[in-house]
Amino acid sequence: MSAERKPSQVVEGVESSVVTTIDQRRSPNVATEVAAQSNDAASIMSVIIQVAANPNVDVGNMERLMQMHERHVDRQASAAFSTAMVSAQKRIKPVTRNAVNKHTASTYATLEDIDRKISPIFTEEGFSLSFGTADSRLPGHLRITCECMHAGGHTKLYQLDLPIDAAGSGGKTNKTGVQANGSTISYGRRYLTQMIFNVTTTDDDDDGNSGLYPQRRRRRNLKLFLPTLPKSSPRTSLSGSP
Repeated sequence: MSAERKPSQVVEGVESSVVTTIDQRRSPNVATEVAAQSNDAASIMSVIIQVAANPNVDVGNMERLMQMHERHVDRQASAAFSTAMVSAQKRIKPVTRNAVNKHTASTYATLEDIDRKISPIFTEEGFSLSFGTADSRLPGHLRITCECMHAGGHTKLYQLDLPIDAAGSGGKTNKTGVQANGSTISYGRRYLTQMIFNVTTTDDDDDGNSGLYPQRRRRRNLKLFLPTLPKSSPRTSLSGSP
């Protein structure tokens, strides 16, 4: 039987160097962690180039070095993703609910409003979103998927199972199959976008300072709801008097 091959001193030296670097970078500063991982990956690639130039290179050692490099590149991309996500969420402000749900008499922020407010921010931070659908294990449900991709190379998959929106609040079918699927996908895209970037919504159009502008807030809500009331219903004036 042939003796088991041992990793070369070059590979052992690289592994030891990487472990030491990882241990020394225990810090709450994410940027420092990214820099340390970048140095690790660069060090490994430098060794790979040196080893590859050797005509007597051991294939097993070469494979180990390549695997180490891939792991550190992946970790570097994941850390860059997290850093950019923190920055994006710090910059994203609450989105005003400017649309009215006539069935529930409530306001909500449309997908278009959310996208208009936050897409310039998350794209500037290097993110892009790709939506799709998949089969759900739940009967009568549709799975909405979203791949959140970062320019650094890391991608995270999010998914949400929603009941197919074929009926109104009273339970009566009010959509065709195509309309029901389209509505469900729209709901899913809106909810996933809010979940990924932790987007909150508000009835205030004054950056959340509702205590400073109670009258303006009341007038805005009345303007939204008045058009949804039946013509036979008594309408309230913007001043609050019937």
